[in-house]
Amino acid sequence: MAQKLSQQIHLTLEDGRVLSVERGTSLEDVAELSRRKEDSPAMLGYVGGKLRELTYRPDRDVEVRFLTLESLDGYRTYVRTLYFMLVHVIQTLYGSEAKVRIKHSVHGGTYFQVFMHGNPGITDGEAEEIRSALKELVRRDVRITKDKVPLEEALEYFESHGMEDKVRMFRYRRFSVVNIYSLGATRDYFYGYMLPRTGMVSAFDLMPYKEGLVLRLPDQKAPHAVKEFTPSEKLFDVYSRSAAWSKILG
Repeated sequence: MAQKLSQQIHLTLEDGRVLSVERGTSLEDVAELSRRKEDSPAMLGYVGGKLRELTYRPDRDVEVRFLTLESLDGYRTYVRTLYFMLVHVIQTLYGSEAKVRIKHSVHGGTYFQVFMHGNPGITDGEAEEIRSALKELVRRDVRITKDKVPLEEALEYFESHGMEDKVRMFRYRRFSVVNIYSLGATRDYFYGYMLPRTGMVSAFDLMPYKEGLVLRLPDQKAPHAVKEFTPSEKLFDVYSRSAAWSKILG
């Protein structure tokens, strides 16, 4: 007779503590159970030496180390989730034909352009509407889910939603499945990890600049503080010309 598996597993944390949890408990719940008052929120986890999203559910005794916003992988996960939230908000407000393009980094954040009917440009009023909707999305703490989708199904979705960059990306790939993230009715592919809830992304700001938006990001060394945006016309022009050449050459 096969031995019945115990419903409890033991997770050894970086500080030596051992948590006894039910098999299949998510890393998100483990992070909450183990978090001390002085700890920064977890963004990802190393489980048995492998990087995992917080939705991952360990099924055996294993060592777990959590990564916070202060780590490079944790910071990238935070920013990637914020980008997805921005796309969701803009398409919810203005329809799926509204396209968001990440242009380049600026001092203190990232410069975006929003294309309505193929043309870039956004008003101060629209920028404030987007900012308010982002803040509300954080307050609502909506779940972000991930599904493994057959490649052909993913390509059909990308084509039907005018996501030509994703169609080109996957047209000649040999993967049989694609990881698709969903936030409400917004679905997209991202190369990298994502947070499981919008409420985990609270430090940011958004402001109009030039023909687009600057998304101000948190400081890794002070995660609850948003970086100051310092406009530099000369540097902005250099980045813009570089991005234009990349588009022409690409």
